[in-house]
Amino acid sequence: WINTSHNTYLTGDQLQSRSSVEAYSKALFRGCKCLELDCWDGEESKKFKKFIPVVYHGHTLTTKIDFRSICLVVDNYLKDNPTSYPIILSLENHCSHPYQRSMADLMKEIFGKKLFVPTKGQRSGEALPSPEELRGMVVIKGKRPPEPEEDKGGDGETDADRLSSPNSADSNGEEVDEYAKALEKPKHSKIDPELAHLTLFHGCKYSSFSSSIEQPSSHMHSIGETKIAKIISKSKDNPGLWRKYNVK
Repeated sequence: WINTSHNTYLTGDQLQSRSSVEAYSKALFRGCKCLELDCWDGEESKKFKKFIPVVYHGHTLTTKIDFRSICLVVDNYLKDNPTSYPIILSLENHCSHPYQRSMADLMKEIFGKKLFVPTKGQRSGEALPSPEELRGMVVIKGKRPPEPEEDKGGDGETDADRLSSPNSADSNGEEVDEYAKALEKPKHSKIDPELAHLTLFHGCKYSSFSSSIEQPSSHMHSIGETKIAKIISKSKDNPGLWRKYNVK
């Protein structure tokens, strides 16, 4: 059982209330260990060539807050509570690739060693660490694309590595503006590899407990209390399968 917060950033209704960084601090001190961030493209600083992701309830009049500020609140909480069970950041990701890379960079910069970065095996559900091992750390929940083609290319250089320098050379030796390149639309997955590599828990849709049990243990569903009651009542086998899925 995990004390979880929904729409953590909101101080009121989901249409026109204020979003607040303080809401994250209050949730943490009330015992919440899973915080929700609805992430969207924010401002683009052309002068400093930076992308600034924001958090708010998309397509509404709710106010926006800086993704970075939320990370700082979580980091300060863990500095004051180093033995806390892990804080799960549940990312509802609506960002384009450049802003996703910015999110990944910000989390690595702010959390440092407190950010749990799963291995490829752990992302596939093998040898997951226990909550005791993750005390004082931040764990990311979100969406992950399939990984088969991830390592193609061979040089081990990531988009983030290439973007860390102002310019690089193409195959003809001509300089390429990586900031401009970052603005290009992604050719494949909606999720940027840099953010996917930081994500341990992969949110996926529920179809049946039988199929869920066969999925890697790093895959998880978000099912409300009302819905889970209906699912369990549909079959006499479901209560047992639900328990089996949860202790897997």
